Parts: sequence; C-alpha cells; structure tokens
Amino acid sequence: MSDAAWAQGDDRPLHRIARNVATRYMLVAAEMLVGLITLPFNLHHLGQEAYGLWMLTAGITVHFSILDLGYGGAMVKFAAQYRAHRDARALNEIASTLFVVFSGLGIATYLAAIALAFNLGHIFAITPEQAETGKWILLIVGAYVASNFAFGVFGGICSGFQRYDINNTVGAVTTITVAVVNIAVLLLGFGVLAVVAATTSVRLIALLVYRRNAYKVFPLLHVRPALFNRARLKEATGFSIYAAVIDWANKLNYEIDEAVITRSLQGDAQLLRAFDEVRFTSQISVPLVARGRTPSLLDLPADSSQPITTVVA
Repeated sequence: MSDAAWAQGDDRPLHRIARNVATRYMLVAAEMLVGLITLPFNLHHLGQEAYGLWMLTAGITVHFSILDLGYGGAMVKFAAQYRAHRDARALNEIASTLFVVFSGLGIATYLAAIALAFNLGHIFAITPEQAETGKWILLIVGAYVASNFAFGVFGGICSGFQRYDINNTVGAVTTITVAVVNIAVLLLGFGVLAVVAATTSVRLIALLVYRRNAYKVFPLLHVRPALFNRARLKEATGFSIYAAVIDWANKLNYEIDEAVITRSLQGDAQLLRAFDEVRFTSQISVPLVARGRTPSLLDLPADSSQPITTVVA
C-alpha cells in the first residue's frame, strides 16, 4: 500500500503544531468578533423578545453534547493510532463503527429535542405564541445538532491525521458565512424563524465540507455501516469511558464558570446577551471531535528516533 495515502501534513511537527494552534486562535477570534457584531444587529432587527427566545431555545441544544460519551475522543485517538500503524482496515472499521454509534446518538438527541420542543410552554414561563416559535427553533437547530454527531466522525479523521487546521479553517469560514447570511436575511425583512433556518442550512452544508475533507485527507477512507465491528466498539468504549469522565468534568467546570459570569452580568443585559451568543456560536461551529493534541504523539512510528520532546516541548 502506497504511503501517499497516509502522508497528509508534513514531517515538521513544530510547524504542524504551530499551524494548528494558529488556526485555532483564528477560529476563536472569529467566533468572538461575530458574536459581538451580530448581537446589536440582531437585537435591533428582532427585538429583545424574539432574540431572547432564540438564545433560550437554541441554547438548550448545547447541553446535548454530553451524549458524546467520550466516543469523540476515541475517534481521534484510534484514527491517529491506526494511521501510525498504516492499518487502513482497522481505521475504516473504527470509523464505521463509531459512525453507527453516533448516528444512534444523533437520533436519540433529536427525539429529546422533539420532546422538549413540544413542551416548552410547560418548562419555561413563556406565552403560547412564544412556545410555538420556540418549538420550531428547537426543531431546526436540533436537526443540525443531531447531524453533527454522525458527521463528527469525519472531523475526527482530520484531527487524527493532525489536520486540525482544516477543521479550524472550515469552522472560521462557517462562522463568518453564518453571520453574513444572518445579516442578509434580516435586512430582507424576514423574522427569527427565517434567520434560524438560513443559518442552520449553512451549518448543515459545512458538515458536508468536513466529510469531503476527511476523504481528501485519507483517500482510503470507507465509512459504511456494513463495516460495524463489535470488537472495535469494545476497543473504543474502553478508551471513551475515561474520555467521557474528563469531558464531563470540563463541562461541569464550564457550567460553573458560566453561572458565575451570568450572575456577575445580571446588571448588564447587553453584555449578558453577548456572552450567550458567543457561547452558543462557539459550541456549535466545529464538530464534536475536532480538538486535542494526542495525534502528534501517536503518529510517531515505533522505530522513530525522533525525541518526543521535539513534538511537545
């Protein structure tokens, strides 16, 4: 088998890490800038009531990421591991197995979104008209979040091949495109449901770009349900348990920070809305498995004389 299929990136680990880190900061900057720019624009054109309803209902979907169960980290870890071993069959089996798992989690996520969408009036103190609008917002955004689970496998392939820069760049371009579409739809006189539908459509299209990039990064990739393998699932689960505990701990820490920040901003409604928008945008702009540094170590061949310190120093 030709090494060309495995030779994504370059042989300069420091350059590769610098590129990945730089594009990550580029993505964070894009998310923050877009959030701060679109906030006053959306408030002006939608009004506080419609905008607040949008952030309230769409923000619910942020918490669905706990259903990842650590399999996102497992996808990155084993993609990097089998790349180092040059084992295309094992890599395709693990990717296909987790694609099936994530598809199931995506379906479960959307069922949960449906249940919440039809009960918003009982969960929150909102009017029947707001509950109806919120229902459609949650159903639309929930469709993206559910799809993001399955397509996250493709982001994991790029991450496992140390191409975080590709994921980060797509995330930044998507964030900016969403902002442009957001502004254009409102300038055309449409309301909150049209904005949500249009911006979510952009994000769904971006998932196809992540998929395309995965096949470009690894031309031998074949993700098919027929390749589901119970042994691979057991292998991935053995790692995902620990990844899930770490991920949940990070999320708990994030939620505590959010509660403290929210409480401190209670006196400034505009800053609070800005915080909510940046938080929501940053949580959904990149697939679930598009972060981490493990691949840089796993990619070193067993007979490599290259010191690990040159990679992580």
